[in-house]
Amino acid sequence: MLQSYSDGLFQEYFNTPTTFDIRNERLVVFGMRSANESGTWDDQELQVYLWQVMGLMWSEVLRRNEARPEVANHVMLDEVWALLRTPGGAAAIENMARRFRKRRGALWMASQQVGEFLEKEHGRQILSVVGAKLLMGVSPFEAKRMQGPFELSEYYVDMLTQLGHGEGLLQLSNAVLKIWIRIPQDLGIF
Repeated sequence: MLQSYSDGLFQEYFNTPTTFDIRNERLVVFGMRSANESGTWDDQELQVYLWQVMGLMWSEVLRRNEARPEVANHVMLDEVWALLRTPGGAAAIENMARRFRKRRGALWMASQQVGEFLEKEHGRQILSVVGAKLLMGVSPFEAKRMQGPFELSEYYVDMLTQLGHGEGLLQLSNAVLKIWIRIPQDLGIF
């Protein structure tokens, strides 16, 4: 059953040693820059690679939770729109969103393309299971698109279009709070 992964079509993704031991790292970054570049991967290769990365993250969250159940583990997915477009990506993220919190795992997803969540079945399912959402400034068009799915009043839709650097709306199950994150000037971000 595993023949195609050990010496077949997908061997280059599974039959090679890693360059680090994930168990001894506090921060691990998986570069997926080429995930949506046309011609780089075929859909089946991309799906296998994605499931491999997601499986590795999940097994490490389980291992760390078992070793130290009092410590939360954070997994951050940036540019989620790209993962949602990847074959199998949305299902993998939905699975993580449903299972991580039961193992003191926090799943952070960042995207400037909120429409990717709203237009896809799995994206809407992901949003329905997420406990807290941090919404930051968007265009009036995007704010209006977010109104129904995020159950935002006109007041909050308008506020989304006026938020500045470091400001956001924290949407919890029973409240929406305007927050401000102080970013030290010596970081040189602004």
